[in-house]
Amino acid sequence: MFITKISRLCNIPRNISLITQRKINNLPHQLPLTTRLLNPCIGSVISWNKQDCNSVTIKVNYSSNITQESPPLDAATFENICEETLDHLTEYFEELVELEPNLKDADISYSSGVLTVSLGDSGTYVINKQSPNKQIWLSSPTSGPKRFDFDTKQQYWVYSHTGVSLHALLQEELPKIFTSVKDIDFSRCCYSKL
Repeated sequence: MFITKISRLCNIPRNISLITQRKINNLPHQLPLTTRLLNPCIGSVISWNKQDCNSVTIKVNYSSNITQESPPLDAATFENICEETLDHLTEYFEELVELEPNLKDADISYSSGVLTVSLGDSGTYVINKQSPNKQIWLSSPTSGPKRFDFDTKQQYWVYSHTGVSLHALLQEELPKIFTSVKDIDFSRCCYSKL
């Protein structure tokens, strides 16, 4: 009951950062006097102070890394942007593998919108387009699965839950695998933002 009431507070625009305070009546008596929990919708902290047996004041700090909504892509534009993005990533991964002597068994393949980067003991990255959702999906052996939307205003792929770009995530993870390669720079790829 209490969590349901909190979840209604989560429907806010993405570009807002605010603190709000609400009083909710008729809460269960077993709540502690002061309690904190993570808000699952955007990870902000919710705290409440029990004032009496029937009501409590809630403080919610909302924030988001996404600055504004991006206009939708049409199907043809999405396909072209995906193709360019995946082609550039394929070329850059091939270049990195050639420069890394510790990854002789690495394999890079790109076909039908799916880029597979097998890095031996370091795991396999799969980056693929999802045309129905107009997204690029990443499966990373380090950070797990992510779904990236294209920001048409800023021209890059962004994970909407954190605001991190596809290329920035790769830039963060891959130097730990390509240890012999100096100056890994995914900003060289098209539609990147670090």
